[in-house]
Amino acid sequence: MIRPLKGLGIAVLPIAGACIFVAQWLSQAIAQDSSYWRRENWPLAAALGVAGAACLVLDNLLRRATLYAASKSQIVETAAGYVKHELFYISLRKWGWLLILAGGGVMLFRGKWW
Repeated sequence: MIRPLKGLGIAVLPIAGACIFVAQWLSQAIAQDSSYWRRENWPLAAALGVAGAACLVLDNLLRRATLYAASKSQIVETAAGYVKHELFYISLRKWGWLLILAGGGVMLFRGKWW
């Protein structure tokens, strides 16, 4: 059976969506201009960077939670005890780095530097 979702990999979508929504709302509220979001590229790049960092932190927390045994001083690293968190066969950690790279791509290719 093909399963494009494992564990909490679906968390990438609400994290990225919430970061983009908040960045758009804040940029329009602070600039007092509804076209600021479309005109400037840095709010979207910052939102993608924050979303990527949040995915990396979430993946780190989930890895720690699954690797610690009942005794907090002993770490168990078995393949059976580890739950993979994937969305479309891409791990949560890789999604974090992809979102950060997407933010950098927005700054480079959507910017006014060309």
